[in-house]
Amino acid sequence: PEGVYDALVKLLDLMQKIDNLKDAKSSFKSDFFTYRRALDKCLVQLREDAQYDIQKLKDEETAVNNFVTNQGEDGKSYKNLLIFSTLKKRVKSVTEANLGEILMEILEHCLDYLDAGRYTTPEEKYRYLRALPHLLLLLDDEQGGAVNIFKHKRIVKMLPKLKTLFKRYSVVPEYGDIAIELGSILQLCPNFLESGGNPAD
Repeated sequence: PEGVYDALVKLLDLMQKIDNLKDAKSSFKSDFFTYRRALDKCLVQLREDAQYDIQKLKDEETAVNNFVTNQGEDGKSYKNLLIFSTLKKRVKSVTEANLGEILMEILEHCLDYLDAGRYTTPEEKYRYLRALPHLLLLLDDEQGGAVNIFKHKRIVKMLPKLKTLFKRYSVVPEYGDIAIELGSILQLCPNFLESGGNPAD
């Protein structure tokens, strides 16, 4: 299923890119606020036209506003990574399939490809590197949960390779002039402080 794993890694990488770009680029919020001001003016005229569903337009505006300002579906406000936080909640809510094992297999897939140099472009290489901390973040449960990535037997076996990669590639290109620190993603794991608080350790 290597082709499937690669497709999932691409999807995961795309989601985290969109998440980071949304938080990093102020132009995104500026464009939305411009749209909202224009919509407010239009609604005054549209109220007189029965063919327009004003409430639907308002609901759409609220949904986009919540997305732009990092308001989750649960009403919780997130500092950043709204898309990824929502994805993690959805993944943890699925009990019919053992998604944890699948995520670990994808993690091993990324490590194997990086270790063997099975990539053709720098972007492909960085995609695997960016996926590593995000997969660990998806896997890690809240403290006291079923999976502690810093203690799980299967992940502990991967730690030497992970530590080497996180030390060698502490900062990797994200998109354009934006770069991300792999360790900063790892620090978002609920059990990070319990592990000693050092991404490389």
